[in-house]
Amino acid sequence: MKRLIYLFVSSLLLVNISCKKTLYKEPLAQLDTEVNYITADDARRAITAAYAPAAGNNWCCSYIGTGYMHWVLGNVASDDTEKGGESGSDQLYAQQVQLFNIPADNDATRFAYQVQYVGIRRVNLALENIPSIDMDDALKTRYLAEAKFMRAWYYSNLVRTFGDVPLILSSEIQTTGVSRTPKAQIYAQIIKDLTEAEAVLPSAAQYPAADHGRATRGAARAYLGKAYLYMKDFPKAEEWFGKVISSNDYVLNTDYLEMFLRTGETSREHIFQV
Repeated sequence: MKRLIYLFVSSLLLVNISCKKTLYKEPLAQLDTEVNYITADDARRAITAAYAPAAGNNWCCSYIGTGYMHWVLGNVASDDTEKGGESGSDQLYAQQVQLFNIPADNDATRFAYQVQYVGIRRVNLALENIPSIDMDDALKTRYLAEAKFMRAWYYSNLVRTFGDVPLILSSEIQTTGVSRTPKAQIYAQIIKDLTEAEAVLPSAAQYPAADHGRATRGAARAYLGKAYLYMKDFPKAEEWFGKVISSNDYVLNTDYLEMFLRTGETSREHIFQV
């Protein structure tokens, strides 16, 4: 009996000790927007994060990168490319696209949709938080222009692939009740963002080598022309494409293969690449 009493008292002491202080630890895998937008380096990281979903492999589909998904939904869906593979089940999502038999859980369409909104939210976070950072005004203005270009780039991909999609201009996350926006309104926002970006962004030649791959004035003009082309406003498309050509910022490679090789990554034929 005495032993049971000792055990009971000891248990009470342990409970009392464990309840004196609540264990709380800040999440280490998340960034707090209230403390993460303070310096110019924070602004640079925010813009880099806004570019990231447009490049290479991402969090969604292991080795499947954004560029690869554009290839599947663009080239494989056309007569330009054969999906290939060793069997019918090899890269089934690509086969489904090639045969225009695309289920709702197709990896190509799912990833192409999701990753654009990851990029859009990062852009919106940058646009909301960078203005309050105490930093060089010219660099801040350029970063904001880069963010607007990237938002237009993401929405250009969405509207061409899916038509009407939700137009989200805030970083606030909504999981329900998000309605689709008519594509005419999406294109109006694309034109607005690109026009504002074009007025600020430097040319490709004005960037140092370390900043190769950032949005440029020429890229904004090219995507303005492309947007107007899809809107069937051909005079406006011709106007903006003409500005790209007359700028002399870009030159076709003498060897067509060069632009597809690593040695040609910085050639002047590229208008925008991440």
